[in-house]
Amino acid sequence: MSDVKDKVPSMEDIMKRLEAAEQKANVAEAKVAALEAVAGQTEIDLAESAPVGGKPTLTGETFIVDKSEYKVVVPVINHNGKDITEADILADKDLQKELVKGRFGVIRKVAAWLLFLFAFSTAQATSVTINANSAEVISTTKREFYALQDMRIIYRASNDAFEIQTAETISKVWGGDIDSVTISGASTASQKLAFLRTLMLEATTTSGYRVFIGRNSVEFNYTSATNRLDIKHGRNKQPLWFGSIDSLQVGALSGSTAKLAWIREVNKWRDRLCLPNAVSATIAAGAAAGSSPTVSVSGDAYSGVISITTGTSATTGTLATVTLKITAPTGTRIVVSGLSGISKTHDSRWTYSTTTTTLVLTNQTTAFSDATLYTFTYYTEPY
Repeated sequence: MSDVKDKVPSMEDIMKRLEAAEQKANVAEAKVAALEAVAGQTEIDLAESAPVGGKPTLTGETFIVDKSEYKVVVPVINHNGKDITEADILADKDLQKELVKGRFGVIRKVAAWLLFLFAFSTAQATSVTINANSAEVISTTKREFYALQDMRIIYRASNDAFEIQTAETISKVWGGDIDSVTISGASTASQKLAFLRTLMLEATTTSGYRVFIGRNSVEFNYTSATNRLDIKHGRNKQPLWFGSIDSLQVGALSGSTAKLAWIREVNKWRDRLCLPNAVSATIAAGAAAGSSPTVSVSGDAYSGVISITTGTSATTGTLATVTLKITAPTGTRIVVSGLSGISKTHDSRWTYSTTTTTLVLTNQTTAFSDATLYTFTYYTEPY
């Protein structure tokens, strides 16, 4: 009998276990809420509800009242003699509490069923491994492989929620926490996002999402009057993202003119591993080029021509550094050849080295001639 008593938990133990279970449930609900809010949508709006037939539609954005999560289910209501939209409710904490307390039927609690979906998803696929070419979804019974450039990935920084979908059908293939995403050489969320950024299109939303879109079969439609950019799947016109072109993230580029110039080049890089964050590579002279040299590069991350006109007192060392405007996952394999006659004649004087982002030309043992033009071609293959 004493053995049985020893096995019965005390009331204090039961309360501690219930409290721990509630905390885990709250975390799970919060992480999945961001995912499920957009998983069924075909478009992600950046600024406000998109008008359809003159009436606003619902974004699915959620809000929290007393640790419970709700979403609006009616596009427009008349409350206290005033038309109220989803955007109005999301922006007004007092109104949210009033609607929850009054049970007016225009909102719905979502956390309970989201927790079930999260548990189901976790049981089916415990983790995902991403490399430069594919996403490998790993469960206890099987492994599924998807081409990365055929995917759409949604991430929310506020709770580290991460979801992978097939871009053509917006079908969910994996959802969970970004900590369960494995990328070689990337251990933090920022490192994992940086990896995706150099391979896929990236856009943001005002509600805190980051959307990464594979480059296979995408189309762009830009409306200058509203500065709106639509990205759709090329085969079935499936909307993948829309909003202000300013929310398309392309390195340090800003403004519609620069981003449209970049979009014009995207198809040129479709079969390339990395997506450059600028149309053109850049170059900086090194000390070995002498005093007041002139350097230029005509090309992008994958090929181009380098021109170096030495100044006075050229010496040995770094002649020029070319920034390719890509970040290769591991490194770059680059072939550099002398183009002008003197560059070929002085072939033994120069060499080059590479990093994940740059090409560096150096002068080895004998300086180049002063005030002389040297030209080179380069071809890049990231890996």
